[in-house]
Amino acid sequence: MGCWAAAACFAMLAAAPAHACEFSWKPGWSPKEIKDPERTDVRRVVGVFHITAIEGQAGQDGYLDSGWISGRVETLRGTGWDMIQSYDRFSIECGASREPTRDAKGVFWIARARKDGRYEMLAWEGEYLPDPPSQSTDAK
Repeated sequence: MGCWAAAACFAMLAAAPAHACEFSWKPGWSPKEIKDPERTDVRRVVGVFHITAIEGQAGQDGYLDSGWISGRVETLRGTGWDMIQSYDRFSIECGASREPTRDAKGVFWIARARKDGRYEMLAWEGEYLPDPPSQSTDAK
């Protein structure tokens, strides 16, 4: 993804002002349940996640309301998993989202079964990577 395209995508993901909300986890899908080491349908991966595409619907304010974030998680050994994760602004604002919305590193919990040829990211603990330096076309 080019620098300008990435900047535009990240701007679309910027959080709007939060509002009060209530939600409850579906059984088996709370962060604690997803991270349970006894689960056989979830894989724990330590690595780096890079976004490759963002698709979805923007609200009237121009921010992404809902959609999909595609990317790839790679370990230090070079093993990689093509990922997909749903994005919903309401979930982000209410603290229900557990996945990174930009390039990140850390521990990722991903589904073992593929969905449309990619693995679904279920949870993440870690930190965001620094934004790439802006590229200038000015000659010095």
